[in-house]
Amino acid sequence: MVVGSRRELFHRKPSKKIKKVPHESPEGYTPPIEDMEKVVAVADRTERIFLDSYLNTGARRSEVFKLKWDKDIDLKHRRVRLTTRKNKDGHFEHEWVPMSQTLYDELTWWWDNRSIKDTPYVFVADCNRHYGKPFTTRRRFLKGLCERAGVKPFQYHALRRYVASLLAQKYNVSIRTIQRVLRHKNLRTTELYIKDINRDDRGVYDLLGKKVPNRSAQRILRKAKYWQSHRVSNPGLRRERNLTLF
Repeated sequence: MVVGSRRELFHRKPSKKIKKVPHESPEGYTPPIEDMEKVVAVADRTERIFLDSYLNTGARRSEVFKLKWDKDIDLKHRRVRLTTRKNKDGHFEHEWVPMSQTLYDELTWWWDNRSIKDTPYVFVADCNRHYGKPFTTRRRFLKGLCERAGVKPFQYHALRRYVASLLAQKYNVSIRTIQRVLRHKNLRTTELYIKDINRDDRGVYDLLGKKVPNRSAQRILRKAKYWQSHRVSNPGLRRERNLTLF
């Protein structure tokens, strides 16, 4: 149906007449910083390189799976090209993102020490029947790390939520910058990622209630007090009775 709509085989979407059923969207889990530190601590060198490819870029799951040495990894200029199809018509979009020093060091080491060298892909399976092929799911990877670390299990999308929460909560990065890092088309999507962070609404309203010093207004009030104190003793100043302050 989706393909038919894109190719204009239908004049209108058949599903448009179906009323949406009210429902509550499930809350996405964001692992706390201390849990992620435990997961990173139990990972070995190769596992950490794969994990940091997400934590240092905010990439989606498939974007890291698709990485190729010749097209997507630019060690000379220290950048990574991420490819996604998260758009309306499903075409591929490429974007180069800066490579952190940590990721640069790890990928440089991985280039020299990778177990399978006759493949263009950065990360491939090195055992079982998928030997030498790029990953498509790798479901057990994060589950295994979480079990070894003794933390609540999470999957790949939680890594993007974690990146957003880390930038917002620990480093006070603006939501617009986080939107660019995650490459969200809509700011509302980014807001959903960090909506439970910094929810101290009372503290925010207390900030609004603070009096901001206004030196101009203070001068006017001082002048008004001066006129009032001299009005009775100096008849010549009585004509200032109708002084307008603001």
